[in-house]
Amino acid sequence: MPATAKPAAPHPAPYRPEQIWQARHAFFDDGDAPAGLVDTPVLSSWLRCRSQGREAGESVVFDPVETAPLRRLLDSQHALLAAARPELSRLTASVAEAGYAVLLTDALGRALAVDGAIQRASAPLRQAFRPGVDLSEQVIGTNAMSAALLERRPVWVQGAEHFFADNQIFHCAAAPVFDPQGRVVGAVDLSRDTPGLAAGALGLVQRCARRIEQRLFEAQPAALHLQLEAPDRGPEAWLALDGDARVLGATSAADRKST
Repeated sequence: MPATAKPAAPHPAPYRPEQIWQARHAFFDDGDAPAGLVDTPVLSSWLRCRSQGREAGESVVFDPVETAPLRRLLDSQHALLAAARPELSRLTASVAEAGYAVLLTDALGRALAVDGAIQRASAPLRQAFRPGVDLSEQVIGTNAMSAALLERRPVWVQGAEHFFADNQIFHCAAAPVFDPQGRVVGAVDLSRDTPGLAAGALGLVQRCARRIEQRLFEAQPAALHLQLEAPDRGPEAWLALDGDARVLGATSAADRKST
């Protein structure tokens, strides 16, 4: 099996903008690494952006995608979208009234599906959350979706933790989605344009991602689907076996426990 998911991050810390701005001053003005002031995925992203010669004051443009390329993108992600749509709808039903928009990206950070409180959102969030828009770190800097894809674990990015000043309106939590072979195939994201994340936001995106993974797993042809029963595995730990009892795939819960 390929490398497994990293352990889940703890619940989001209380939103402390003063501490984040202290970290930004140390990093952007003094050139220091603000250890302990922002989470490791955020600092790692800042370092990558700076190594690429990016500046925090650059304008961020969420370029739309023309119809034909968008159709090709969505067609290429048919299996992921088929598995994700019911779970995104379930997630939306639980968070839309709290002002969250719901997003699914592919493994490259391109938006595939959008739901939730989009119509009530600010113009920047509406522009960002459109199918086909490239939301990768290379294009829009630090964001929860790209960080989750790179870190292989749930990540939150709040306000001024975004590298570019234009994106500091966003408050986001995201979790990666793995296919049965352990490859990252996308990310589920909750975002809103008002400060603070609900304490359960990270758990919600992680639960949604695990349910999508379960659907991807169940769609894979196999001679036998075997549930692993152990106190620490939970109900989502499954293996897919061929007729010779060789492992064809696994849910991420099973994959983590097998290493």
